[in-house]
Amino acid sequence: MVFLLLAYRSVAQPLTGPDTIFRWDFLARQIVQAAGMGFYPAIQAEDFARYMWPESIPPLVALLYAWSYLGAGSFDASLTAPVVLLVAGLGYGLVGMLAARLGGRAAAYWALVVLAGSAMHTWSVSMGQETGLTTLGLLAMAWALGGDQTETDWRLAALAAGTVALSRDYGLMLVPFGLAWLVWRRRPGREVIGFVLATLLMLLPWYARVWMRTGNPLYNFDLGGWFPINEMHAGLMHSFRARYGFSGHGAERLAEASQLAWPLGAGLLLSALLSMRRGANWPVFARWLAAGWLALWLGSVSYTAGGLGYSLRVLSPVLALLAVAGGAGLSRVPGRWRGWLLAGLLVLTGEATVRALVMMQSPLGIPAAAWLKVGAARSAQRGDHTHDRAAAIIGSGRVVVDDAYLHAFLVARGVKVLPLWSPEMSALIPQGLAEAAVGRRLRAAGVTHCCLTLARDQREYYDRLPLMHALGPWMRPVQTADFWLLLEIVPPVER
Repeated sequence: MVFLLLAYRSVAQPLTGPDTIFRWDFLARQIVQAAGMGFYPAIQAEDFARYMWPESIPPLVALLYAWSYLGAGSFDASLTAPVVLLVAGLGYGLVGMLAARLGGRAAAYWALVVLAGSAMHTWSVSMGQETGLTTLGLLAMAWALGGDQTETDWRLAALAAGTVALSRDYGLMLVPFGLAWLVWRRRPGREVIGFVLATLLMLLPWYARVWMRTGNPLYNFDLGGWFPINEMHAGLMHSFRARYGFSGHGAERLAEASQLAWPLGAGLLLSALLSMRRGANWPVFARWLAAGWLALWLGSVSYTAGGLGYSLRVLSPVLALLAVAGGAGLSRVPGRWRGWLLAGLLVLTGEATVRALVMMQSPLGIPAAAWLKVGAARSAQRGDHTHDRAAAIIGSGRVVVDDAYLHAFLVARGVKVLPLWSPEMSALIPQGLAEAAVGRRLRAAGVTHCCLTLARDQREYYDRLPLMHALGPWMRPVQTADFWLLLEIVPPVER
């Protein structure tokens, strides 16, 4: 059931991940259109006109999609399906291999069954973002590290660490992890040095490029003030931490978490917890990897505007490791109970598959006839008629935007955009500029409109900026949509 869903989703409803709109898929299309990646990470004004979000997330996913588009000569989103399916399939294969190493072929089957019962994992690896590659890389690292009866493969460990760190910047944690494991297992010095050199060979080109281009190897993270950042974007991230983090919201986050255990996979969690009572089902390397990745997820929650539920996709590699442990434990269940146990897990798998199909909503709350429509509405979103109208209104002018989704939709329609945190914006409107001069300077630069998000978490931050206060008297609403507002920049006397 899960594999059928993955095949259907990746071909008929590709790229349902919300961040594909302005990041993974959008970056791929920009790379193809620009015939290169000279605009990324965005640092100069012309870069921000093409890609808004000031970040340096490694582009492995985007490059795989770009190669798919180039090879076919088309931007059809379903062309990403081979990448998504291959990565997901290899991930499931490694889950089976790891479980078989612990408990034989039966453990492999049980592990796949309990993992199929996790709607969160299925949804996460099917959405077309980085989660499939991070899961695959972490599982490959677990396989490479070996167990008590198997040798450590430092070459595969280096490849796995490099893959994860080139899929997402927080994947860098696997490099010190792999190094610590090799030292702890007292591997020969040539293996330790080989692991370090191999990972450096893979990672240095990208992270050195980012450092040279932006002055910050992990742009736009604030690393204790040691490296430059985009101050306005960093301020937005700080406001997200205050809103979505655990600090000051502990009870609220715990209440949210209590409602998410079922989508994570009730059968998976229960089988894994019971299996961990036997140490052989939960090797030391799996404990280390799971604990480290869990800490990364906890750190990511406060940066995730989608909330705690959306942030849980980061935990997919941990869910896969838990499935390995659960499979090893279930393989030792007495034969008289296996039929009933399998039947119960298959029921959970059916519910989880439908839940993933309807984008993590309860299947009971949606008519069966509408199940396929839920994912279709979120597939390869590239704007709608409201964005077409906005583009027609803006015409040959330029527009200030404060939202990455709006930026992506308008750029796709040929609109000339000026992101709020572009260096050009701060040059046009320096601090202390008289309010009466703000609109005139923008109009002189060809900026005729502002397109602003109505999302509360962003709006509260932006509305506190002196720049927005200065722009206020110059803005006249000309179009209102569900989640954004288009305003024309006109002198106050003409309003």
